[in-house]
Parts: sequence; C-alpha cells; structure tokens
Amino acid sequence: RDVFVFRVVALPGEDVKMTQAGLWVNGKQAAHPKGLVYTTGSRDDMTLILDKDHYFLLGDNAEFAVDSRHLGPAHKIQILGKVLGVEP
Repeated sequence: RDVFVFRVVALPGEDVKMTQAGLWVNGKQAAHPKGLVYTTGSRDDMTLILDKDHYFLLGDNAEFAVDSRHLGPAHKIQILGKVLGVEP
C-alpha cells in the first residue's frame, strides 16, 4: 500500500476557494510555507465547503502533485497520522 505525505490546508466545515491566483480558506488567503504557491494550474476555479470528517490536502510538489485539487477532499479515515519532524 502506498503512503503519501500531504499538507492539511483546510479542516471540516471550512470554506475553500482555489483559483489561478491562489488559495483562500474561510475568505482569507492562505499562507504558503517555504515559498510554495498553490493554484488550480490549468484546472477550473473551485469553491467548496468541507463536509464533516473531510480535509483538503495539498502536496509540496505544488505544480505536479495529485491531491485534493484532483481527487477531492480526503475522509479522516484516509489520514494515517501526522509528520512530527523531518530528518535531513
């Protein structure tokens, strides 16, 4: 079974809007760690309110990641844990 690491950028009940210009959660433009810029790329703009137990996930390889932009929100049972640190 493959395991992937994604950033959780929106929680259940939150309003997500993603456009060519960037990502907004609950009407506020999301901060991007490490200079990452998340957009819809060539895809259409998207707006959604996350259902109970669903999370919006984005990959660090922002241009090429197959994440919630493509697969939709992830249910909590699909999330196995959280990263506590990274060893170089």
